[in-house]
Amino acid sequence: MAPVTRGAERPWAPEAFSEPPWFQPVTCTPDVVRRTLDLMPPHSGGVRAVRVALGRTAANTWSPMETLLRLIVVTAGLPVPEMNLEVRTQYGTRYLDTAWREPKLALEFNGRVHATDFAAYRDEMHRLEVLRDLGWAVRVLVYNDLRDPRRRAAWLEWLERGLRRAHGHTGHPRRGDV
Repeated sequence: MAPVTRGAERPWAPEAFSEPPWFQPVTCTPDVVRRTLDLMPPHSGGVRAVRVALGRTAANTWSPMETLLRLIVVTAGLPVPEMNLEVRTQYGTRYLDTAWREPKLALEFNGRVHATDFAAYRDEMHRLEVLRDLGWAVRVLVYNDLRDPRRRAAWLEWLERGLRRAHGHTGHPRRGDV
């Protein structure tokens, strides 16, 4: 027997809806995870592992590869980027995976969809040109750019040079520039 929705005369039919009528997206914030961990044995290996992972999270991160990209940048000693920074353009709002607002530098990770879906590729090329026209220096990365040490060193060097031009030798804002 099919479930009956609240206030409905007839049973719910899967072909009639994209989601079941009782479906509610679940939002699990870091605070919810921390409160849940506080209820568990503190010396549990799983609890410790989740606490470590939680410490490496960043707000507004939309994919595992964005997380990996951010962690590589931070581990290299470079400033923490803003994740999925909103940029308003004449074509609508665009988002940069990892960005540094002041020097207008961004790293974009392009996954499989950009290689397999021509429409996605075409839209991405237009989006990148619009951002570059607004003064953004954008470096597009793929999986091998993260995995291969020589390729990783090349884009990290590009990023460091761009940050240094904007903020001095360390890549961090100079005193008085903040």
